[in-house]
Amino acid sequence: SLKPAKILAILGLLIAITLSWLPQFNSATEASIDEGLQRSLASFASARLLNGAISAAQGTETAFHPAGVGLTLAPGQLLDPLNDLVEDFSNLMLVASVAFGAHKILLAIGSEWVLALCITCVGLLWIWLALAQSKIPAILSNALLILLLVKFSVPVVVITSDWIFDHYMAQSYVASQEGLAASSKDLPNITPEDKMLIDQQTAQQPEKGFFDKFTMPNIFPENPVQRFKEAASDSIDHIINLMVIFVLQVIVIPVVTLWVLYRSVLKLLEGGRTDSPSA
Repeated sequence: SLKPAKILAILGLLIAITLSWLPQFNSATEASIDEGLQRSLASFASARLLNGAISAAQGTETAFHPAGVGLTLAPGQLLDPLNDLVEDFSNLMLVASVAFGAHKILLAIGSEWVLALCITCVGLLWIWLALAQSKIPAILSNALLILLLVKFSVPVVVITSDWIFDHYMAQSYVASQEGLAASSKDLPNITPEDKMLIDQQTAQQPEKGFFDKFTMPNIFPENPVQRFKEAASDSIDHIINLMVIFVLQVIVIPVVTLWVLYRSVLKLLEGGRTDSPSA
């Protein structure tokens, strides 16, 4: 009589053979990939818009002359830390977009009918040997393991990641993406009039003593660059939240899912062999 582990392995292989020929399985996976790609591109566009606005503001400079020595201030450099964060976020969104594009290519490779035919032939041979109570060669099990991983790794990873996203991260993503897009569009511009205001604030600094001439004027708290920084800083929480979401969806969840899939298929095939499973 067949052991429960062998029956489970046979049923699992029959399901895998059936799914390998169903185009709907690949269509659902491709739709999930396209949705993820659109999300990453939307976040990338918002990041580039914010980065461009910050870079323009960083070009703001003014001059003053303490004790007759000409110096140049660049209050726009206050935005350096924020700009670094936005650039890192933009790079992450680019990596996420490339990852989704790679998923589409791998899915197309796994959708070839030749692969489904190989899975069917090798799988049916494995099932026939299992039903005949014959010893299943390790090379046959290894070949079947590789074929199943090539065929189902991308769909399983994408469907799992998309399910977790829909149930636990979708609302947070929508709120953060809308907030980031709004922040990027509503940032104040550093205009020539603002530049003149900074120059006026610098020129109007009172001289209270000899040593005060060597002190950098306190133009930052009330100048347009500071207002720009405060407005742009509102997007920091949105950026960090989006970075966490995409790291989970593109790196953490796929790696964990691949490991679980590999171990599950390996144990399934080992349990279905007549000889004792390896450790």
